[in-house]
Amino acid sequence: MPITFGSVGDIVSVSCLIKDLVKCLDESRGSPAEYQAVIRELWSLDHALLEVELLLQSCAQSMELSGLRKDAKSCAEQCRKCIEDFQNRMKRYQRSLRKGGTGNLFRDTTAKFRWHVSEKDDLAKFRAEVTAHYLSLNMLLATAGTKLTMLNDEGMHKRLKQSDLAHASSSATQTSLLVDINTRLQENNTLIQAAALESKALGSRIDVDYFRNLGTELL
Repeated sequence: MPITFGSVGDIVSVSCLIKDLVKCLDESRGSPAEYQAVIRELWSLDHALLEVELLLQSCAQSMELSGLRKDAKSCAEQCRKCIEDFQNRMKRYQRSLRKGGTGNLFRDTTAKFRWHVSEKDDLAKFRAEVTAHYLSLNMLLATAGTKLTMLNDEGMHKRLKQSDLAHASSSATQTSLLVDINTRLQENNTLIQAAALESKALGSRIDVDYFRNLGTELL
């Protein structure tokens, strides 16, 4: 059953194709060094694809990364096409290349010869394409990482600004309260001083009246 491309699991579906192709290459006979080199590149591509998928899943709601999501899907589609094209070319030789072959020695030998002669360049080309896709995905991951760092910095600055504004508002309120308290203290001091002066004046009048009355009584 063909894998539907264009749905939520686009990148995961490409990863499944990679695993199928690696299995096919493992079962094939030919130049082990060339095959193993391609398999290593495919596993690197698979790892990069899954990292991109993880990133997109974790940032699914981020509008700022919508462009990167589009680029990732486009890159995954190119990977899928590249892998499927190579798989289709291998199908003509797959039975003869696998362990045990078809059981027809002449047919298997002919198929292997054709594969090594006519498809060797295709194998090198395919490996180069896989490497190019791997590098593109790594560049996309680096770009996404930089973008996320910028967004995190902006969020941090915004939170710090909000905190500073809240602190400034709180400080202004505290300053206003302190001014009000200081004003009231000054008013109270003024009233106390006025009361003290009035008491002193009243005491002086009482003393004068007392001595005046005392002098009158003595006379």
